[in-house]
Amino acid sequence: MLQTAMSDRRRSLALVTRQSASYPDPPNCAPMEAFGQRLGAHFHVKTAPTVLLGTQQRISFAATRLTGSIPAGTRTAAIPAEEAFSVMLQLRAIESHKLWLGNREAYSGPYLPGSVSVVDFEDNPTACPSGPYDSLHFYIPRETLDELASEHGGRRIAGLSWPRATYDPVAATLGNRLLPYLAGGQQKTFLMATHVALELLLHFAHTYGGMRRSPAEGGVTLSPWQERRAKELIVANAAVGITIDTLAAQCNLSRGHFIRAFKNSTGFPPHRWLLEYRVQKAKSLLVLTSVPLPQIAIDCGFADQAHLTRTFKSLVGTPPAAWRRQNKF
Repeated sequence: MLQTAMSDRRRSLALVTRQSASYPDPPNCAPMEAFGQRLGAHFHVKTAPTVLLGTQQRISFAATRLTGSIPAGTRTAAIPAEEAFSVMLQLRAIESHKLWLGNREAYSGPYLPGSVSVVDFEDNPTACPSGPYDSLHFYIPRETLDELASEHGGRRIAGLSWPRATYDPVAATLGNRLLPYLAGGQQKTFLMATHVALELLLHFAHTYGGMRRSPAEGGVTLSPWQERRAKELIVANAAVGITIDTLAAQCNLSRGHFIRAFKNSTGFPPHRWLLEYRVQKAKSLLVLTSVPLPQIAIDCGFADQAHLTRTFKSLVGTPPAAWRRQNKF
């Protein structure tokens, strides 16, 4: 019964984006969950673009971009206590920022781009950023951490901790990879966005929470039928995208197990395998047809011609137009 329920939940996992202040709350989300416009309201911003990872019943992860300015000396509204953590990644420098946990001042000082602050929402945090700010706020329910620990055969994660205002190159790199999805420019590439969100979750669990991988994790692979099924689904949905959670559910695996097994079996993580497939399809169209590049980009699942050109040049070493001239019969 438990396995069936977990499988059903994984089948419904999806990644979605919300761009404006008027987006509806996710179904059945509790009103205290601090992400999206509910979080933006505390920082006095009207627009809080958000990437959500979760089910119809519960959000597992959210990334919210907050950009604005608070009058000097103004504290944010108190955020109701809940069993969840916030990891704040600064996208631009802040000369002065104060943080209170309850009535205790926990930090006062500057933040540089790429620096991080972690808070437990059960500590009733409030803040006072001085001047303009631009930051990514990652919302991580404690239940998500429990699931990750169980999935990876580790002990329960007691909490998340990182030296406040300290640079984190991994969070900075992965966070910046999410920005195009928050801007709404890459709606089709769900696989890559989901992969980045899961990589962030794993990074926080390992680096901030001390989670350790089970020794048995390293050599897992997909069975022949699982590998065939996963590739078939990726190819069938290459133009519109498919989530990692859907692929994992179709293979009867947890998402973490699926990602490791897929990479061990194919040599690539799922999103990179999809890019390789799209580029190979583009090569065939470039050589065998006279279809213009903008249409090839659409037919192969890229957001636009620029997206095709960047990806093609990155993987092949030559822009598609030049490659076509060199290889056209």
